[in-house]
Amino acid sequence: MRRSVGGIIPPSTGELKRIAALYHFELTDKEADFYYGLIEVTLASYRRVGELPEPRPEARYARTSGAAPAPQENPHGGWAWRCSVKGAA
Repeated sequence: MRRSVGGIIPPSTGELKRIAALYHFELTDKEADFYYGLIEVTLASYRRVGELPEPRPEARYARTSGAAPAPQENPHGGWAWRCSVKGAA
């Protein structure tokens, strides 16, 4: 079964053979099956990485979400967001 990984759908063995032909070489059915297997194994690794929880390091200092600077602090629109991390050296 062909499953999408991050929007990538692996090519079928027939598609692999057509792609090979575009570059002027031929794949046997056995070779196309072999390369399809390699693609599936690689995409399975990507699937697994996508399933893992994103690591979130523990914050050593209290944090807030910050805020946009006041217009008088940012007359030229140079800041997007303002924050402070107290305790960091």
